[in-house]
Amino acid sequence: MADSTVSDVSPANAAYYPESASLNQLTLITASGKEIDLKKIIIEFNYYEDLYSFAVSGSVIIRDAQGLIERFQITGGEFLKVNFGRIKSSRMNTTRSFRVYKLGDRIPVENLNSELFTLHFCSEELLLSEQTKISKSYSQNNSGQEIYKTVNSILKDELKIKKKLYIEQTSGFYNFIVPRIKPFEAISWLSTYARPLRKETAGADMLFFENKDGFNFKSIRTMLEQEPYKTYNYQQNNTDSTLEQKSTSVLQYEFVKSYDVLNEIDRKSTRLNSSHTDISRMPSSA
Repeated sequence: MADSTVSDVSPANAAYYPESASLNQLTLITASGKEIDLKKIIIEFNYYEDLYSFAVSGSVIIRDAQGLIERFQITGGEFLKVNFGRIKSSRMNTTRSFRVYKLGDRIPVENLNSELFTLHFCSEELLLSEQTKISKSYSQNNSGQEIYKTVNSILKDELKIKKKLYIEQTSGFYNFIVPRIKPFEAISWLSTYARPLRKETAGADMLFFENKDGFNFKSIRTMLEQEPYKTYNYQQNNTDSTLEQKSTSVLQYEFVKSYDVLNEIDRKSTRLNSSHTDISRMPSSA
């Protein structure tokens, strides 16, 4: 995503187009507090939000001819300040601070006068979760407590998260003992038991993820009831297609796994007829 001055060609409620997006700030803050403006030397900027990912992540490809890595001792752990959004619509801009967790491959270019390298970044809360372990019992009383309250306690009390939390209420009361695992992994484990507070929903379809608004603990059913943001179609593009049609076309798809009767029979047969030997309980003979 490069800085652009082209007017916004899409409607207010449409998806982002390259022509309508703007990267306003990209500043790297080193361990010594030095601020480096990367906006003029970037090749590519990627920002990812995923329903099945605990935190927001991304990457920046840099063309460096000044030896920034050696000059400023870039080794990972630096902060990255980012502001991006729509041109002529500052209210939709996103301003975030991330942590660099990985320095990608360094590739010499232009007769070794410069190099390309990639900085991978993520939300700081993900790094905090990776460095923390929880060994704790969560129970409000003898009858237990709702899972959404346990999730809220982990985020606020264990990780001290200051971002906005969008936590959907759940049904049922449970007593959980978290067996020394990372906070985000604990929430993922709890989500397999959590059922939304809806009579028409019987399954446990809660997901934990982060987007530009904050951290979310929501059910798939609830999200499906929201108004669609954009509809994507699998269709053939041609030279007469508009920019919007091209941007909302599914380029390709594949069936990752199809049904295999023989494989299923073998798998179930192995599971049902498996045998185990416990040498610690075998009788001993003199």
